[in-house]
Amino acid sequence: MNRSRTFALVAMFVFASVLVPITSGNVHAVAGQATPGKPIETNYTLVVTIFDWLTETPVGNVSFVLTMNETEIVGTTNSTGSFSYRWVAEKKERVYALARRLILDSNYTAIRICSTMIDTSIRSEGTQRLYYVAYYSHNQTFYEDIFASLWSSVAENKTTIICQIWVEKGKAVKISNYDPEQGKIQLYVNPGLPVPEAEATDYEDWFFVPIEYPITIVDMPDFLGATRYTPLITKISKNSTVINWLHHAANEFYRKKTKAIEQRLIWYDYQGFPLENERRDYLQTLAMFEQASNLIGRGNYSIGLDYFNQAQERAKFVVSELDTVDNYISMTALLVTLFSYGFSRLVPTLFIENEKKRLLMSIAIYFSLLVVFTATQPHIKVALAMIMRSLTGYTDQSPIHMDAVMTLTAAFVLSTFMFFPMFLLSMLRILSFAGFIMDVAMRNMKARRNRTLLTIATVALIVGSSVAFVNVTSGRGVIESGRWAGTPVNCLIVQSMVEYFPKIEQYEISWLKDQSWAKDVGYEEPFSGNIKVGKQVYTTSVAILKGQVEVASSLSGKTFDPTFYQKYYNISRYVVGSLPGKGERGILLSSSIPNVFVGDFVELRLHMISTTAQRADIQERSIGTFVVKGLFDPDGMSKITRLDGQPLFQDASKLILAPNGVLPSDIAQVMEVTVVTTPEADTKSLARDMAFMFSHVVIANSNGEASRFQETFTFSVAGGAVQFIPILIAVLLTYNIVSSTVLERKRDISTMAVLGANPTNVTQIFIAEVTVLGFISTLIGFFGSYFLNYLVAIGASLLSFLGIGVSGGALSAGRWSLSAIVVALFSGVVVTILAGLIPVMRVQNISLMARAKRRVIPLEARRVGLLNEYELPLRVPSLDGEMLFNFLKEVFEKRMRDIEAKYDLYQDGTFQAAFSVKGWAPDVAAAAQCTIKVERRGESLYLILVFPDVLRDSKPFQEFLYKLERNLMSYTTWREAKVKIKIVREAVSAPKVRTLENIIDDLKVLQQQIDEISGKLEKLESMRAKISTTVYTEFDNRYKGEMSKLIKRLRPLGMELEPYRESLRKEIRELTTKVEKLSASYNLGEISKEEYDEQVIPLESRLKELRSSSDRIEELFRQLKARVPT
Repeated sequence: MNRSRTFALVAMFVFASVLVPITSGNVHAVAGQATPGKPIETNYTLVVTIFDWLTETPVGNVSFVLTMNETEIVGTTNSTGSFSYRWVAEKKERVYALARRLILDSNYTAIRICSTMIDTSIRSEGTQRLYYVAYYSHNQTFYEDIFASLWSSVAENKTTIICQIWVEKGKAVKISNYDPEQGKIQLYVNPGLPVPEAEATDYEDWFFVPIEYPITIVDMPDFLGATRYTPLITKISKNSTVINWLHHAANEFYRKKTKAIEQRLIWYDYQGFPLENERRDYLQTLAMFEQASNLIGRGNYSIGLDYFNQAQERAKFVVSELDTVDNYISMTALLVTLFSYGFSRLVPTLFIENEKKRLLMSIAIYFSLLVVFTATQPHIKVALAMIMRSLTGYTDQSPIHMDAVMTLTAAFVLSTFMFFPMFLLSMLRILSFAGFIMDVAMRNMKARRNRTLLTIATVALIVGSSVAFVNVTSGRGVIESGRWAGTPVNCLIVQSMVEYFPKIEQYEISWLKDQSWAKDVGYEEPFSGNIKVGKQVYTTSVAILKGQVEVASSLSGKTFDPTFYQKYYNISRYVVGSLPGKGERGILLSSSIPNVFVGDFVELRLHMISTTAQRADIQERSIGTFVVKGLFDPDGMSKITRLDGQPLFQDASKLILAPNGVLPSDIAQVMEVTVVTTPEADTKSLARDMAFMFSHVVIANSNGEASRFQETFTFSVAGGAVQFIPILIAVLLTYNIVSSTVLERKRDISTMAVLGANPTNVTQIFIAEVTVLGFISTLIGFFGSYFLNYLVAIGASLLSFLGIGVSGGALSAGRWSLSAIVVALFSGVVVTILAGLIPVMRVQNISLMARAKRRVIPLEARRVGLLNEYELPLRVPSLDGEMLFNFLKEVFEKRMRDIEAKYDLYQDGTFQAAFSVKGWAPDVAAAAQCTIKVERRGESLYLILVFPDVLRDSKPFQEFLYKLERNLMSYTTWREAKVKIKIVREAVSAPKVRTLENIIDDLKVLQQQIDEISGKLEKLESMRAKISTTVYTEFDNRYKGEMSKLIKRLRPLGMELEPYRESLRKEIRELTTKVEKLSASYNLGEISKEEYDEQVIPLESRLKELRSSSDRIEELFRQLKARVPT
């Protein structure tokens, strides 16, 4: 029936409704604009008609409640599906009638009211929410605040309002509203009504939806209105009970996940670089997702989601593998570029002296190598495609067509980008000492060119052969790890890879049971041995208690499927009593266990000892009371073989058997599943697939033979043994060459030592020379093997074209890999360095002081009473006292932090550092006091270590002294970093000779200034209570700074007055003696008063002058010996 016939039928209903009596009541059901003048009343008729949506036929005998505007109308349709309602009210020119609320009886759901489709409305007001209320309760559907406009027609004396409602029979079903990523979420079901009174589950909620009507299910959109999943459009039948939206979401989720991985794999295939291992892992992940989806589709939500999470982790692992491949290719391209740069820079240096020609040759070689490698190496092509994708902003993983022009453009960009930074780095001399070492190494190799070329050719030949014949491979794969005689039964036995982790999950067992080739499935759950509970691993044994008495301990136990064991092992023949039923709390015990009989009730208790905790964690746990259903013969049970021919029970005399499902799930964990297959199943192929899919050990038994398959990671080095002898030859050759070089260059070593090189610097120079030698050999051998491979391949092709058969072929596949580069570096650079390391270490025995590097303390320390004095190997100018003090303080505070020293710095630049050590002296518990004091000897400062005699033979003290000397040797480098030297050119002038009087005059001026500053400091201290702290601190810092500068100016005067100090003392003693003699002669009458005065007065005048100068000098030295606060 079409729509026009429907409207005609409605008109007939309206005409017939005129004959229906008017319902009593005061009803105000319509509103509009009033006509001017006196109100005129008219007749109003509401006609409600209910149609079936699919058949478009009227539906009779349907009770409803309709709220039109503010009026509630309760009614039931007649046999023609119609209901009429009439009243008299004020006439309106325009009528606005809205259906605000609707209640339908008899399990009907509304599809449409007049022109308004009743779908789930979503209105946005800050957050997305359901804006009108719709729900189902007790065979009724409720719609509130729907605001559906009704049809109306206004005639001269009658107004008719038509409400046509299309409905469909509905049914309450469960909808799985669980997101695989977010958990349980809210869904929008169109049309659909929630059922609040129905009890929801962890994965499902109840909804009332129409039957055989398209239902659209959408997840909640985000703030932009986008949904995570596409809408699910489905229908239900009368027999439907569940709408599995979770299955739809899981499929879409994993397809999005795997699509990105698949696109990356296709992209690599398109670039000519297929990834076999990664594709295999991707296929395994895809199989896991499909398996999880199948479980979810069958309603096994918990098991399916667990497996789905495992598949997600596997997908993350595949993504990480692809990221590793990206990094691998990038590193390979980078290493190839660095190799090309090194080859282009080092090789011309050996043969071309002109720097401009050498640079041009380097550039030509560098870019030529990059072009050749780009044309032949898939690694470089893939890296260039990545670069072009980054430069163009094209981030999609779809294939990028790299034609010749684009490839060369990308190669030019990459090579230029890599060349100029490295070239500028070498030109700027940022690593100046490294550059000096390289220059010395290249000069020495040029000086002995023939020997250098011989060495390079030998090592390069060995490197080339290593690259060609040594093949390093790694990867994961399924291998057959064992084979033995089995049984005639076709079966698969799935075992956990590790003894206690990971266990076999229930979803894996469910999947096995659902397979068409699976005939019977049985599994075992051990509850002894190593058991993982949470994150702890426990070594577990079982004890049996009868009453409160322990009758047996240190037993083992496992659960089993009684039906499966009886069917395939017939264990009842060895049992006295009966087998426990499925799920029954009954057990089988060995008849060798004393004082236990059939029918007894016993308690099983676990003794658990943690094997992973730092401290022993011992627990006892009861797993319940069980009835002894039977006792078995341990000897007979030990003879039973598993379906693959292995023993079914290891030690049956201490075995407890319980049925599956009666023990706690955290204790009884599935470790072995046996699947009896159909006769036509290929068990070995299935075993490989299952080992690939589950990452478990799978045993396949068929035709009397059992084979074990497992996935494992393999790493192999093929051809390594063949290269041992060539590498040994290279080691001996390099050792002899470096040894002879060290002997020949003893004079050069001594010259470098005089110029300031320490043993470490000289050793670095020789090691750099060996490294350069090995690196050049590696480059030549690596590139030589590459080009030789292609030359051999081209030659073989030409000979084949000429009709000459050639056996063998190319040396290798002609493709580089990171492992090939590592092999080249090892056989060329690492082996060469190791071979030259022993003769180079001889240079370490040469020091600047011509003595052994490690000094012998008992032979060099000077004993002074109970103390010893040891002179440290460091001399500094006397004016560098403060610099030496700061250096030694930094050594103890930053490099030797285990030593806590106390310091005393004096004004003359000398100082002391005292520290104590404990436990270094044998048989002495007390701490030993040590002191480093600085003595001035002439114009130099000496470091003296004073230590007690008990430390003289102490090995810890000798190690400390060696470490201290090694740190003191870096003083020169440290000082150069701290001091700035300014060179000033002046005219040559005659040296100025300063007399004692000149020095004394300068000393008087300085002491006068010092006394003035001291007076200011004393006056400032007396004013401290009257001024603020800020002002006091400012003046105090200023005057103390000036005092420090004046004290430093005293040090050069002290050095100048040092020679005069003793001569003044001697002259004063002599003059004092003369005056005493003259006084004695005068008192004895040997000379007259005139003679006495004539001789004594000049002497006393001179003596007074000398004593004044001496006092000033002594005051100076007293000031210099004053302690500086630190």
